Amino acid sequence: TGANLEGASLKGANLSGAHLAGANLTNSDLSGANLSRANLSKAILRHTNLKDANLEAANLRGAKVDRTNFENANLERTDLAGVDLNTANLTGTNRAVNIGNLPAHLQRVFKEHEIWIETNGKEGERGVIVNESLRRVDLAGRNLSGMIIKNSDLSGANLTKAYLVMTDLTETNLSHANIEKAWLIGTKLNGVDLTGAKIGGAVFKATEMIDRRGKPTGELQKPDLTGAILKDVDLNDVDLSQCRLENAVFNKGPAVAAV
Repeated sequence: TGANLEGASLKGANLSGAHLAGANLTNSDLSGANLSRANLSKAILRHTNLKDANLEAANLRGAKVDRTNFENANLERTDLAGVDLNTANLTGTNRAVNIGNLPAHLQRVFKEHEIWIETNGKEGERGVIVNESLRRVDLAGRNLSGMIIKNSDLSGANLTKAYLVMTDLTETNLSHANIEKAWLIGTKLNGVDLTGAKIGGAVFKATEMIDRRGKPTGELQKPDLTGAILKDVDLNDVDLSQCRLENAVFNKGPAVAAV
């Protein structure tokens, strides 16, 4: 506990159940190590290599993981409460990033937006996120309607059954994201990268615009996929007939007629 192990080589070490709370493991190599049930709460794991490590049921509450490499690590039942995974490499871990693992300012945006939705805009604040990393974040089933998430990284994110009504996702990276059965009604997806994304059962529909008094204007806002990239996307269970698809790129290149 509290030991200074900066730069140490512990490749393949058996540290199962070890007490490493508050330990400094900056730049250490723990690749392939067994850290199951280990206590790493508030440990400093900046730039630490945990590739292929076993962290099953380990306690990482409050740990610092700036640029930490978790590639292919076992994170089953790992306690990551209060851990900012924004810059960590989670490739191959199949670990979704909960909102509670995002930086505090992003947690606040989602919380305020939820209140804004629940009170019909009377309280809280409309969520605005620009140029942020939300890689692998778990937003399944959440109501993100009316939210602005522009020029951000949502690659690998879980958006299954999410409500994205009138949401602005312009120029956002949604590659390999899961948006199956999500509601994309009047959603702005201009220039979005959906390469390899799962969109089966997603609903893409136009919606009638209303004015400031809440009255219909007679104008429709279509889901806008102008310039979007949809390579390696299975479209068999998706109806894009109500979408704007100018310059959208599919497997065979820009071909709106192919949809």
